Amino acid sequence: MSAFVVDRAHVSYLAAIALSAGVQGYGGMTWAHNGMRRELRQGDYEGAANLALELWNENIESVLTRYPDCRESFPRGLPGPINEDYVFRTTDIRPVLDVKAADIFNACDCYEYQSCEHDGWPSSEAKAYLEALRKRAACLTPGYEDAAWGAPESYEAQFRAIKITRRK
Repeated sequence: MSAFVVDRAHVSYLAAIALSAGVQGYGGMTWAHNGMRRELRQGDYEGAANLALELWNENIESVLTRYPDCRESFPRGLPGPINEDYVFRTTDIRPVLDVKAADIFNACDCYEYQSCEHDGWPSSEAKAYLEALRKRAACLTPGYEDAAWGAPESYEAQFRAIKITRRK
């Protein structure tokens, strides 16, 4: 397995998506980490920049775990963006204008693949945030709002038909 440091736009997207109204209807997001409730409210660009930096640091730790020889040349020797300062500013956060579930899922999957190499990943805030973000993205899937709460009617009918057949 290989790993690289994701670029600034990728990290910005992951943090900024929580501020987007299309994700929850009102913008903002909550997640749990280490028994504490974390929150990012719409318009909180400073909080989003801090989250982005946390995400980037988690990704960098993963790459350094995968490639320990890069520690000596950090940050220049890391695979990924060249000439980055690995600092995040509020001006690095851009609003997400076109919120799509598939984009969120793919951005989360790519980020997780690059960031899961170290022992701290399973209990990291970055992982907790991604899980919450994926749940929000699921709500954006076309047809989600119209779907049954529980098993779909088509399956209910199929289930009843099988059950009746078995009784005979």
